[in-house]
Amino acid sequence: MGTRALILLENGQASELIPAGTAGLYHPRFLDEDTLILGVEHDGELVAQLLDIPTGQRSTLLQDPVGVYGAVPLPAPPGSDRSTISVLYASYRSDGNALFRAAAALPDREVAAAAAAALAPLPAPEPKARPEPGAPSELPVFPELPDSRRYYGLPRPVLWLPLLTASAGGDSDPVIAPGVLVIGAEYAGRSLYSLVSFYDIAHEQPQLYWNASYDFGPVAVVYDLEHEYRELSEDIYIQEMRNSLTLQTPWIGARAVGPARSLVTRAGVSHLAERAAVGSFGFQDSFPDWMYRTGLLAGFSYGSVHSAPLRAIYGGRAVAVSGSVLVEPKELGGSTDRVRTRARVMGRSSALPSQATVQLSANAVASSRDGVDGLLTPRLSDSWEDQDGDTKFIVGLDYRIPWGLFDASVPPLAVTAFGSGVFVEFAAWADYGEAPRLDDYFYPGVELSGEFRFSMLPWTGGVQFGPRVKRDLSEFPSYEDYRLTIFLGAAGFTID
Repeated sequence: MGTRALILLENGQASELIPAGTAGLYHPRFLDEDTLILGVEHDGELVAQLLDIPTGQRSTLLQDPVGVYGAVPLPAPPGSDRSTISVLYASYRSDGNALFRAAAALPDREVAAAAAAALAPLPAPEPKARPEPGAPSELPVFPELPDSRRYYGLPRPVLWLPLLTASAGGDSDPVIAPGVLVIGAEYAGRSLYSLVSFYDIAHEQPQLYWNASYDFGPVAVVYDLEHEYRELSEDIYIQEMRNSLTLQTPWIGARAVGPARSLVTRAGVSHLAERAAVGSFGFQDSFPDWMYRTGLLAGFSYGSVHSAPLRAIYGGRAVAVSGSVLVEPKELGGSTDRVRTRARVMGRSSALPSQATVQLSANAVASSRDGVDGLLTPRLSDSWEDQDGDTKFIVGLDYRIPWGLFDASVPPLAVTAFGSGVFVEFAAWADYGEAPRLDDYFYPGVELSGEFRFSMLPWTGGVQFGPRVKRDLSEFPSYEDYRLTIFLGAAGFTID
């Protein structure tokens, strides 16, 4: 029996994060208190996505992919009607930050069906008739697969061949990231450990993700160890070693993180910083007409507050209200702490085959150095599928109105379409406002990203492209960035 972990959204709906039987493989990461990064599969094609927790809306991360991007198959959990599931390992870099590591996923339709099944009441078990005296006992039947008896009762080792990728864009040199190695073990359909590691030639640094978990019924225990190298700017580099222990149950989740070590190199000089352990505990429950969720995360680092968010949500089927308070750590090289508060009202309507969401959020940040700054965000989005159900379209409009020292309005319009083996996304946006010591500015930009993927065992490959163009009408520099990534590799094999 696999673990089925659901995240309860502010709109009263549920989204499944860990499909049945894949505990420890499908492991999302929090980018901030409202955003998760995870992997999803569309008709056999796996991509990385961002999940907005309050609304449940997902956006695909295909802009600026650099480094390793690939998927390898693993045996599907017992009871699944699929022969394999996919494990995605990737390094997405945006503004120098690595965003994604490893995850496994099932198609969206299966995830939605599993979430609906998890929320539905369980049927009463049918009584079994007593066997007649002398009747043979029922024994489990194991399929006669090669080496199935050899590994019965022992973890089954798995080694997957690496994918070799190359990427080039703009004025940058081509980046080649070989040496990807995925090692896993499986016992009775449960993932015991997995390892993802590759060497970043561009920065001469290794990236490492290691995961160990055990799944027993409705409870899962997951341990993670991750080494990450990030380039914040041309002269600032950070190496971080993090570890965490997570306990997941249907109602209560607990997580312990740390201690973590960060090696910061600025202009060739290295500084070592250590953070003490951070713990978190949350409780969630749902009812037919309303829901609530509260959480508390408290911790500290040496010499300053690490983070202590307090979050409360109340909502119904169409409207949700949330609020949160977060104490952020001192910025690198700064001397002040920051306190952030957030209030959000969200309305949702659903009418097949289209689903529209309207949201208004207000965010305020206060610090002794910067004063009070904030952001108002009206957001409108809609999504629908074509009649055949093999292509999905998402249209979104997000208009941001900051206030404080920096005033600007950013109204991006994004259109996304994806189907079997093809993903294309188009976005148009414009910035306008004024900043200290600068005149009024206005500059529009467009982005077009896409992917064409093929899978033909034992080979898998594809092409990714991501041209971006920004035209400036003031003092800000314009740029054009055309990025193309081609990847090809072997699907992998099992050690016997």
